[in-house]
Amino acid sequence: MHNPFRQWISYVLLCFGIIYLRLGALSSVVALGANIICNKIPGLAPRQRAICQSRPDAIIVIGEGAQLGINECQYQFRYGRWNCSALGERTVFGQELRVGSREAAFTYAITAAGVAHAVTAACSQGNLSNCGCDREKQGYYNQEEGWKWGGCSADIKYGVEFSRRFVDAREIKKNARRLMNLHNNEAGRKVLEERMKLECKCHGVSGSCTTKTCWTTLPKFREIGYILKDKYNEAVHVEVVRASRLRQPTFLKVKKAQSYRKPMDTDLVYIERSPNYCEEDSSTGSVGTQGRLCNRTSPHTDGCDLMCCGRGYNTHQYTKVWQCNCKFQWCCFVKCNTRERRPRGSGFSPGDVDGEGFEDGPHAASVYLSASRASRKALTLSEESGFLREQTAAVSRCGAAPVTPTTTPAVVCEDVLRARFALQRIWKMSRPASGYAEGSAPVPDGLRLQQRCEEQTAGGPHSDLWIVMVLPPTGDCSV
Repeated sequence: MHNPFRQWISYVLLCFGIIYLRLGALSSVVALGANIICNKIPGLAPRQRAICQSRPDAIIVIGEGAQLGINECQYQFRYGRWNCSALGERTVFGQELRVGSREAAFTYAITAAGVAHAVTAACSQGNLSNCGCDREKQGYYNQEEGWKWGGCSADIKYGVEFSRRFVDAREIKKNARRLMNLHNNEAGRKVLEERMKLECKCHGVSGSCTTKTCWTTLPKFREIGYILKDKYNEAVHVEVVRASRLRQPTFLKVKKAQSYRKPMDTDLVYIERSPNYCEEDSSTGSVGTQGRLCNRTSPHTDGCDLMCCGRGYNTHQYTKVWQCNCKFQWCCFVKCNTRERRPRGSGFSPGDVDGEGFEDGPHAASVYLSASRASRKALTLSEESGFLREQTAAVSRCGAAPVTPTTTPAVVCEDVLRARFALQRIWKMSRPASGYAEGSAPVPDGLRLQQRCEEQTAGGPHSDLWIVMVLPPTGDCSV
C-alpha cells in the first residue's frame, strides 16, 4: 500500500506542476504580447502605455471609444470646410490639430466622452474585468417616488474615471494647451454624465404597477455629439493665468480685459483663432478643401461657394436613361420606350474642354477653373416597370487653383442690392470653420454700403468678401 500511495502523490504533484508551468507560460505569453502590442500603438504617453500593458483587455475598448468620438466628429462637421480631418502625428485618437482652436476643443471633448461611453458600456455588458454594474444603486428604495433600484445600472463613474486616467495621461507638457485640453476633456465627460437616462419597468398582477424597478442607462452618443456641437458654436476664448512662482500656467480665464472669470465646467474653450481650412497647411494641420464634394445650389457651408474658397469647382452634367411604357408582346418579349434627358448643368461639362458655352461679360469671374472631374453612376431598379434604368448623378468637387477676377471692385459693387445680399450671407453665420471671419461687424445699410464693399474687395481675390462678391446674381448665368 505504501508504494501505490507514493505513486499517487507523485502523480498529483506532477499534474499540479504541469498546470502551474502551463499557467506561468501562458501569463508570460500574454504579458509579452501586451508589451509588443502596446509598444506598436503610435502616440501613447508613458502612463498610457503602462495602462495598456496592465489592462490589455481595456485597450480594445479604448480604441472603440476613440473611434466612436472620431465618427461622431466627422458626422457633425461633414458639411464644413473642416471635416474633422487633420495633418499631424497619428495617435489612437486620430491625427490631432496642432492649433489650439475651437475645432481642437471639440475633438478632445468628443473623444474623451467616447472613451467614457465605450468603457461604461463594456462594463455593463461584462466585457471588461474589474468592473460591472453600478453596485451603489443596488437595493436602494426611493420612498418619495415609489420605486427601487434594480437591473444593471451603467457604472458611469467608473467609465468617467477610466477615461480621466487614460485620456488625460497624454497631457505631459505644462503649457496653456495642456490646460485647454484637460478642460475640454472634462467638459466632454461631464456632458455625458449629465445626460444619463433613467429607465423603469413595472411589476404587478394584470399590468398593475405594484413595484417599479429602475436603472440608469447610457444616452445615444449622437445626442452627446449634438450637445457638444452646440457648445462648439458657443466656445469661449480663454487665456492662461500664470499665478505660480515659476510663472507656469495655472488656470484659464475668459479672454476679456480686466476679467478673471473662469469658464464654466461644460464650456468648450480655445486659445487660438481658427484658420480658414482652405489650403493644406502642415503648420496648422489643415488638409484643405481641394477635391471635397460640395453642393452648388446650397447657400450654406456645404455649398461650393464657401467650401471651395473661391478656387472654383467642377460639375458634370448628368444623363438619365430609363425605360417606360413597357408592354408584354405575344409571344414572348417585352417592348419598352426609352427616354433620355440631359438637363443643362453648372460648371464644366465633359465636353467643355475648350471653354465653349461659357458666358462672357461683367460676370466672367463665374467661369471657374477646372481642377478635377468626377461623376457618380448609380444603377437602380425601377419600381414602376421592374426594368433597369441608368442615372449618372451630378457631382461637384472643389478645384485647386484660385480664380483670377476679371472685374474691378467698382464693377462688382455696382449693384447695391446684390452687394447687400452677399454681405448678409457673410455676416449671418460668423463661424471660422464655416469660412467666415469671427466677430464681423453688423450688416451696414444706406449709402455707406458701396464704399465698404469697395474697401473690403480691395484686398484682392483671396479675401472672403471678394469670393462672394464675384458670384453672379440668381438667374444671370448657369453656374
